Parts: sequence; structure tokens; C-alpha cells
Amino acid sequence: MAPRGHGKIVYICSLQSEAVRPGIAPYSTTRGGLKTLTKGMCADLGPLGIQANGIGPGYFDTELTSALVADDEFSAWVRKRTQAGRWGDVGGLVGALIFLASPASDFVGGQVLYVDGGMLSVLRPRSATLPATSRSPMHACVVHGAGDLRIEERPYDGPDPGEIAVAVALGGICGSDLHYYRHGRVGDCTVLEPMVLGHEIVGHVAALGPRTAGPAVGTPVAVHPATRPPGAAGAPNAPRAAATSARTPATSAVPPGPRASRAASPGSSPRPPHRFACCRPNSP
Repeated sequence: MAPRGHGKIVYICSLQSEAVRPGIAPYSTTRGGLKTLTKGMCADLGPLGIQANGIGPGYFDTELTSALVADDEFSAWVRKRTQAGRWGDVGGLVGALIFLASPASDFVGGQVLYVDGGMLSVLRPRSATLPATSRSPMHACVVHGAGDLRIEERPYDGPDPGEIAVAVALGGICGSDLHYYRHGRVGDCTVLEPMVLGHEIVGHVAALGPRTAGPAVGTPVAVHPATRPPGAAGAPNAPRAAATSARTPATSAVPPGPRASRAASPGSSPRPPHRFACCRPNSP
């Protein structure tokens, strides 16, 4: 290339040339070195008419990444972080390679062209954190009784059929939550077993359970247990929030079994435990 006075060098760098994730420090180190090499070769070879640049692929569906593609939790994170909402297809690298290898890039030198679906360009809320590639526990705020509130780890194995996992960004503190903490009960609903608090939340859809229809992964959502979706039986023409969760079942973010039960009224037979904190029904 030097004798003829022109040429192109395209290094295969990576998204990890610019940003890293936990657990791959050796790989990120090598990709960062390629980025610096690209700039160094630009400095050394540019005067000879040789342009040195690089391509920085993001997360692409290839044989080498098949294990990560097959991991539902990791794939959900990738789809959330990329503006395209998907893994990359290797065909998407062809245009960048042609550009950097053609005369169209004669005035481009020492650059890494990132083909990453926008991952490096757009900030995401704190809830869009990277999950472990293996199933890992999540933190939950659990009330065990009056005045007994604990932060605990609860297992998370992904959503079951018919369920949607929501990555929580913010959650409200409901009056029922305060009553459960201060008094161990709300009306005739008494905490009998440890119960996860927090049911009025905003976040984004992180994953859909098998055979589950619902909002796409990455969709911003607001969750309220007393709101019927449009078209549901008894739902109004437009979505609305009910007055308070103290009058309807209070859901929670983690579903590891029964949480509370309605206390039996005098003269009545005990009711079976419920999965959620059961409260007195709405008045007519």
C-alpha cells in the first residue's frame, strides 16, 4: 500500500472498545487496545496515503454469542439497551465496511465506526441495569409485622406463562404500605406471612413469560393493581386509576408465594391464604 501511495486498513474493534460490562475485563482490554492501535496507525500511515479506521460492532447474533442470545434475561437487556430493540444481524456490518474500504472515506482516519443499534449514544434509566447471565436474586422490601420491615433477597427465575417482568424505576409509597408497616394490618386484612410491599410502580417491560402477549420488551409502563386495561370487562372507555389500593388487592413486585390473608370476621369461617394482600372489596 505504501509504494502505491494509498490503501485502507479496517480493524474489527468492538462496543467494548468504548464501554465495558462486568466480567469481561480481559476482552475489553484487548478491544480498547485495538482502538488505540487504530489511532496510532492513522498517525503513522496517514502521511503515506493509508487510512486506518475500525468498526465497533455492538451485540450481534452470531455463533460466538449464541449462549448469550439464548439467555432470555441477557437478551431482554440487549433489546432494552439498543434503540433498534433487537440483536444485530451481521449483514448490518457490510455497509460500514464498504464505506471504510472505499474512496468515500479517504478523509476519514483513526475513527471507530460503532454499529451498535444506538447503545452508546442514548442514556437509559437506572432500572436498565445489566442482569447477570445466570439467574440472580433481586432485592425486596418485606414487612414481617408491625414495625418489622426488612430488605431481603428473593429468587428470580424469570416470568412464568401469562406474566410480564417489569424492571422498576420508581415506586410510590401507598397508604396501605404505611399501615402494614405501622400496624401490621389494613382494615380487616392482617399480615400473616412476610409480604413484599410496593405495588404502584413505573418502569419498563424487561421480559415476557412463555406464550405471553403483552407490551414489547423495553416499553415504558405504569403499574397499578386497581386499573383495568381498556376493553376489559367493566373497564371505562379510557384507562383510569382507582381511588386507593387499600380497597383492592395490593400486588407486589416479587411473587414467591402467599403474602397475607384476610382475617376472619367474627362468626365466619377462616378464608384461605391469598397470593396478594387482600383488602376489603370496593363499595357498590
